[in-house]
Amino acid sequence: MENKRIYPVLPLRNVVVFPNTVLPIFVGRRKSLLSLEESLKKDKLIVLITQKREEDEEPNVENLFEIGTLAQILQSVKLPDGSERVIVEAIKRIKIISYTKKDPFLEAEVEEIDEKFEKSPKLEALTRVTLDLYSDYVKLSKKIPIDTLTTIQDIDNPSRFADIVASNIIVPLNDKQKLLEILDVKEKIEYLIKILSKEVELLKISSEIEEQVKSQVDKTQREYFLREQLKAIKKELGESEEYGEEVEEYREKIKKRNLPQYVLDKFDEELKKLSKMPPMAMEASVIRTYLDWILDLPWDIETKDEIDIKKAKKILDEDHYGLTDIKERIIEYLAVRRLTRKPKSPILCFIGPPG
Repeated sequence: MENKRIYPVLPLRNVVVFPNTVLPIFVGRRKSLLSLEESLKKDKLIVLITQKREEDEEPNVENLFEIGTLAQILQSVKLPDGSERVIVEAIKRIKIISYTKKDPFLEAEVEEIDEKFEKSPKLEALTRVTLDLYSDYVKLSKKIPIDTLTTIQDIDNPSRFADIVASNIIVPLNDKQKLLEILDVKEKIEYLIKILSKEVELLKISSEIEEQVKSQVDKTQREYFLREQLKAIKKELGESEEYGEEVEEYREKIKKRNLPQYVLDKFDEELKKLSKMPPMAMEASVIRTYLDWILDLPWDIETKDEIDIKKAKKILDEDHYGLTDIKERIIEYLAVRRLTRKPKSPILCFIGPPG
């Protein structure tokens, strides 16, 4: 085979083909189908070149990389929608010298290019490091067939080894193209190590995040399961959901009131006790009464004091017969309030033991 020859060109979107690999390609664009047809007419050899911008439907030559792969078409099958599925075997790296035809399909004069390497202990060590990293990558990514590891382990040729690894990693297009363009095998393997180290680290972090999320989901599911079990147990014990609704009703009522913090704290304390008690417990009735009493008190309602001694004495005489000592104590209390103007006052108690 001559070093320079003219071949049809097949532009590829979002894929870089490496030598020593076999893969399927779907061809659907008009020019690409014509390039494929031309190749099948002759020696079934075709140049595979990756385009720089995936979105270009009809890429011009400026949008194609210079380094690509010469491949042989092993099989071609026409599909019902007019496209074709071809299986190709990539043979050699090539460099585009010039395009000899741009319409109706692309054709170019290409030059085959060879990689260079010398076997050495360092190259062998680099290969082993790459294999270890790739093994971690395959296990963590879960997207690469595990059988690929067995295939790679049996490869003695460092150039072929690097190409197979590069073709079986999921990395950005520019990284793959750079791996295709590096002709020094030692340099290529070093770049592979750099890429794989980064990808393995990212995959480890992703795996940790997934484990954390899974753990949180499992916890949520466990709590849901336990709540459902609790509902079933309460139902068996005759404890209806209305009891839980009663507690929530108390919570809603207290939210609507503007109460001092110490009152809210006490209310919450008693409400927690109530929520843990059986509905028919004697103490539950006491707590309900206490909570209702707290809600009934006019904590956030104020009236302006009107201290009129004569008016107070008149009301007491009209409404209450006798009780002279009590009336005098009340009038005395009001008189002191009027003189001192203190906001705080003692509580008057007229029944029960002293104190």
